[in-house]
Amino acid sequence: MSAEKKPRLEKPPKLGEVHEEPVFEGKGGLEAEAFVRAIRQKAFREGRQDADRWIAQFAATCFIGDALRWHASLDDDVQNSWKALQRAMFTQYPAPKRRNIKRESLPAPIPRKGRIRVQLDDTGAVAFMSRSVGRHGQYFTTNNSSNALQVECDPSDGSKRIKLVNPTTEHDWLGISWDETPTNWGLGSPCWAVVVGVNRSNRRSMLSTSSRCEGPTKAVTWDIASDGGLVPIWEREDGEQYPLEATMQVSSSKTGTLVLVFDYNSFSSLQDRPYHRARLVFEPL
Repeated sequence: MSAEKKPRLEKPPKLGEVHEEPVFEGKGGLEAEAFVRAIRQKAFREGRQDADRWIAQFAATCFIGDALRWHASLDDDVQNSWKALQRAMFTQYPAPKRRNIKRESLPAPIPRKGRIRVQLDDTGAVAFMSRSVGRHGQYFTTNNSSNALQVECDPSDGSKRIKLVNPTTEHDWLGISWDETPTNWGLGSPCWAVVVGVNRSNRRSMLSTSSRCEGPTKAVTWDIASDGGLVPIWEREDGEQYPLEATMQVSSSKTGTLVLVFDYNSFSSLQDRPYHRARLVFEPL
């Protein structure tokens, strides 16, 4: 009689080899990219990087919430093919704007003086960024064009910063100040900032600003489109760039509180009063 074989015991994973299974909720393009990368890494660790159907079936176990419902609505041939599922995910959850920041610059070869028009998307109402600042050092909006802040931008300047022409404070550049240091960056983040005046400096200790906020503050670059559209770009110390959306709360005095956010929907859902999505436009004088 042959000796009974002892069961083969699986060795415990070495330190650093334990991996949590990925989860996808459907929050946006950044999460979709991270999820696809995690699934690929899982398939590689399992030696199944060429098993298209197996990868798709494993990925199906990782969807939750709205993403789970979306996945269940897909055709069988998409659900059962990882290649097809990846394409469907990137179509449903497109890349964030920061991956395609390049736009046509204003064609002017010399600096141009103008003002910043603030236009509400839902009502079409128009205001201008005011030259006066609030008690926290932030710029408001005004319906009186004679009180508008005048600025100067030079499309040929690689820095794409905006210079202040008639500020009421002793600051030279248009900047951004966060209410507090963001703990969540990009889509899905409710963090917000205000527009302030700053003195351009490469040394943090010498930064001068009108802001009274507690978060990071600096002069930022502005993406200037061919039609004058302005998009502020916040760049972290690690080089990651984040385009910000403009939103405005209109007060009874018809002045507005201008706020910049990563994600309008995430920000506005937490506010007691309504904020309107807005568009910033450089208007030449």
